[in-house]
Amino acid sequence: MYEPLQTVMRVFNSLKRNDINSVQSYWDLAKEFLDAVLRCKCNNQRFLSDIEDFYRKQNHPRVSQAIASPPLCPNKPSDLKWKPNLCPPMTKESLASTCRKNYDLTVLKVLISRIPENIKIILNACTSWEVDCKIVFLVRDPRGVVPSSKSVGFFGDAVGNTAMGGTRLYSYRRCKEIEENLGIIRKLHDSLRDRIKLQRYEDLALNPLKALTGLNEFAGLSELESVKTWLNETTRKTRGDCNEMDGEQATCTKDDAWVAANRWRWKVHPQEISVIQKYCKEIMRILGYTPVEISSELISNQSIPLFIQDYEAKHWFLH
Repeated sequence: MYEPLQTVMRVFNSLKRNDINSVQSYWDLAKEFLDAVLRCKCNNQRFLSDIEDFYRKQNHPRVSQAIASPPLCPNKPSDLKWKPNLCPPMTKESLASTCRKNYDLTVLKVLISRIPENIKIILNACTSWEVDCKIVFLVRDPRGVVPSSKSVGFFGDAVGNTAMGGTRLYSYRRCKEIEENLGIIRKLHDSLRDRIKLQRYEDLALNPLKALTGLNEFAGLSELESVKTWLNETTRKTRGDCNEMDGEQATCTKDDAWVAANRWRWKVHPQEISVIQKYCKEIMRILGYTPVEISSELISNQSIPLFIQDYEAKHWFLH
């Protein structure tokens, strides 16, 4: 499921808008949702209604292939006959049955900024005897993350505001979140740390197939040739190869991986890079990202990676 905590946010905001008495906290709703999804249960009608609406958008077909495919829908999203109105109304029974009988894995992509408080809520949902849970803690150079977040509307800077207050605040908050969550993981008992793998986006972009092997080994999954072929092909294409079947730009997976990882180096203004480096200095050091001077040739020379292979946080993980 693609960023499923959006469901929790929409339900929580709807309850607040309607001034319903005794509204659950966002933390409680998120915990209820994660517990339900990881156990193939969904008894909350508000969650169910949002899932049915969000994961069956015709212009956003990749958010969940499972929820938009048989047996929950008559056709797959890749089929030209696929239309959301052809899918029968979703019920808690149909969703639970499909989850249990048709799929061995439940995969969620969750943004740290949507997790209430910190990673502990994810760990709590994973500690039940009913759930065999693994967590991939994906990080990326903040000099790529912050401008990308700005471009899709997560925050903004006032027009003509050279102080870039929005960039400063967002950089500080996001990097502090990562730092705090890494600190929590570092102190976990080995039995819990064994369930978490640190994955830098840049390592995946540099060598996708090697990263795939590592992720499969961590998750205990077999390595399918079809997946390797797809990954090898999709990471050698460009954004121009995205088509209607790929859905919105946010869900299209076609892009040259190394170009994508380095795009910020020629798109982001040097002053903005300097601001991000100032507020993310510590997390960049911990994760092995190399700071650069504004006028440095390193910024434009893509052949030189701006990250090192031996970095502090790498030694906090068992995988």
